Order: sequence, then structure tokens, then C-alpha cells
Amino acid sequence: MFHDPTVRVSIWNTLIFLIGSAVIGQQVLGFIIALLMKHKNRLFRRVIGTIVLAGWVTPEIVCALCLYSFFGDEGTLNAILSFVGISDVTWLYTVPMLTIILANIWHGTAFSMLVFQAALDDVPTEIEEAAVVDGASRLQILFRITIPYIKDTILTNMMLVTLQTLGVFGLIYAMTGGGPGTSEPVLHPLNEEHKQETSYEREQRNLIYRILPYLILTVIGICFLLPLLWVLVASVDPNALQSLKMPTRFTGANYGAVITNGENQRAFLIGLFMSLGQAVIVVILGLLAAYPLSRYQMKYKKPFMLTILFMTSLPITAVMVPVYQLFLSLKLYNNIFGVILFYVASSMPYGIWMLKNFMDSVPNDMEEAAWVDGASVFTGIRKVVAPLMIPGICTVAIFTFSGSWGNFFVPYILLQSPENFPASLKLYQFFGQYGMADYGKLAAFSVLYALPSVVLYILSQQFMSKGFGLQGGTKG
Repeated sequence: MFHDPTVRVSIWNTLIFLIGSAVIGQQVLGFIIALLMKHKNRLFRRVIGTIVLAGWVTPEIVCALCLYSFFGDEGTLNAILSFVGISDVTWLYTVPMLTIILANIWHGTAFSMLVFQAALDDVPTEIEEAAVVDGASRLQILFRITIPYIKDTILTNMMLVTLQTLGVFGLIYAMTGGGPGTSEPVLHPLNEEHKQETSYEREQRNLIYRILPYLILTVIGICFLLPLLWVLVASVDPNALQSLKMPTRFTGANYGAVITNGENQRAFLIGLFMSLGQAVIVVILGLLAAYPLSRYQMKYKKPFMLTILFMTSLPITAVMVPVYQLFLSLKLYNNIFGVILFYVASSMPYGIWMLKNFMDSVPNDMEEAAWVDGASVFTGIRKVVAPLMIPGICTVAIFTFSGSWGNFFVPYILLQSPENFPASLKLYQFFGQYGMADYGKLAAFSVLYALPSVVLYILSQQFMSKGFGLQGGTKG
């Protein structure tokens, strides 16, 4: 097999994609964004965080459309570059690898950002303040205190984003049709004597430290916002083009044409049925599985929790061949309920992990009081634990719903009849049928399809950080 040049090229391309997209891209950029946003203005943090998060919560097939238009021959990027004399760059054909790496960074960076935000919030401020008193610079605090303190989170996140990147299919397939030496600075000891500086120099340096993070985050926010702006503007433009432009007049006709189509309505209803069914089952089973992991001491609990953690990012593409054969033998191929069953099985590790983290924060006192009053374990879960975990339950339900709602690859493999297609497959068909002829209708379909995920994630933002604490879940 390894003598086949195609296999060798595929392995090499995969390594380049993984290193560029996951290790260098999402991991580093996510950490930088989280670090720059720490202690910044709350409104500014919310705006930038929402913009970056929008690229992640938007379904993969919609992201592919946004980025296909952004990098297209007549897309927004070329329109911007034309102002500086650069024109007619065929990004998707000249540098397809760079294009899909940037696309996946745009789509996936928010996950690392949320993970590192949760980890950085746990770094004791007392240690950092003591280092400042001892004369440590910001870089010294970063490399000597912050990074060592969250090193476990860094390693875990690197593993997770690598596994997630291995599972990327829809983004690459929809965009391309299937293909795509510096030395480290030496840090001085924390107690190094700094050169004396005037009060003016100190004020100038502090001013730069205050302003620079805002400038960097603003540039990052604009880069994440531009691809999304196209789909929003094109959806109300009667003469939408591949590049971003202000409409001469606004219209709702594109949305009307999509909504009144009977096949589109059926696809949306099927997608809702599959996603809601999966979310309900995962929450119920996840609660029952998370309870003993949170409340009881077991010999192999930590290895089991680590196994669950890594199963959350097991690439679906790695298991689809045996799953396809299994579905054929069990007569579940082209069956909507079979797809729901697979969604539940693939989402359970994630649901258990998240619910266990949330359940750890629920005190035992009220539970024990219920037991004294004669309540059973199941009654305690239903009447005591679950009501106190409403934020966690909502978060898991929203995440699992959005995961299946935005999934393109699983129904693409396991469903055959067009009447069984959910909205994700219908959008891909829509792109192939109308994409080059009617960008307005395509953009309107994309906005309607992305709307449930975006709204649910905005509603769940206040609960998100607890579910992304990777360090606490393996304790006990």
C-alpha cells in the first residue's frame, strides 16, 4: 500500500493539513485570542467572541459555501486585493491546500478559544500579581507561569483539535470536490533587574500594551466576519454575485422562494426530527451515565474519563466504512431512525463528559436529604439533581442538536433516497443545482439552515465555559 504514490501523497497532504490547520492554526490562534481577550472590556469580548464563535456554530456545509465565495475567482478576497493591484488569483486551484487550511482554521478556532478561556480563568491571579511585584514582564509571566499552569489543557486541546481535523470532510468536499526556522527567545529569571525607564516611557509602553490587543482582536474579528457578511448580504440581494457588494435594493424574494418549496420544507422537518430526537436521548442516557461517575468513587474512573474525553473527538470518517457495512447487514441503510441511532452513539461520550463536569458542581446535601425522606436514586436525579443542572442540560442538548443538525457526512453516506434527505444534504444539492446561477437563493437557504444553531449557541453562551474545562473532568 505504501508503495502506491497516491497513498504517499495523501498521507503527506494529511500531515500538512493537520499541522497547518490544527497544531499551528487552531491551537495557536485560539490561545492568542483567549489570551488577548482576558481582562478586556466585557462588551468588546462579547462582540469579538460572538464573531469568532459564529464561524464554529455555523453548519459545516454553510461554512463551505461562505468560504467558497470568499476565495472564489470573483470572490470577496480578490475584490479586496484588487485595490492593491493584485487580481485574478485562483485560490481554490492555485493553492488549494492553503485555502482549505485557512477555511478549517476559520471554522474551528472557536473551540480552542473557548477551551483556553476556561483554562485561563482558572489561573490564580495572586501568582501573576506576585510576579508583577517581583518585576516580571508580561512575556515572562506568560512563559513561566501561565503556560506551565495550563500545560495539561494545551496538550489535551491539541489532541482534540487534531482528532477533529482528521474528521473534516464536508468542508473540503464542498469547497474543492475532494482534494486539496526561528529560534526561541531566551527568557531571563523573574528577578532580573530591569533598566530604569522614565515615567513618560513607562506611560507609552503601558499605552501600547492597552491598545495593541484591541487592534489585533479587531483585525481577527474582521477576518472572521467578512465570509459571513457575504451570505447575509447576498440573501437579500436580487442580483447577488460571488463577491460581497451592497445591494441596489433589498428583497425578501429569495427567502420566499426557499420557504415555499415543498422539498425544502420536508428536508428541514426531517433535520429537526433527527436532531431533536438525538438531543433528547443523549441527555437522558447521559444523565444516567454521568451520575455514578460524579457521585461514586471507582478504581478506574480516571482512565475511563480520559477514554470518554478522546472518544468525543473520534473522527467519524474513521468508522464510517464498518458502520456502513453494519447498517447494510442490519437493514438500517437509508433509514432515518438508523441515522438517529448513529448520532446518539457518536454523541454519548461528549454528553457524558459534559454532564459529569456540570454534575460535579451540584452539592450532595440536598440529594442526601431526599434519600433520608425515602427518595430513590432515580427520584433524586429527577427531582433534585436535574433541576439544579438545567444550564448543563441545556448546553448538552444544544451542542448535540447543533452537531447533528450541521452534519453533512453521516447522512451523505447512510441515506440514499432524496425524500429522506435532511436540510444539510438538501443544501449541498441546492448548491450543485443553483449555486452558479442564483447566489441569492443559495445564500437565503444557507441563512435559514444556519439560524437554529446560531440562535441556540447565543442563548447558551452564559453556560459554555463550564463545559470546556478540560482539566476538572478527570479529577476524583
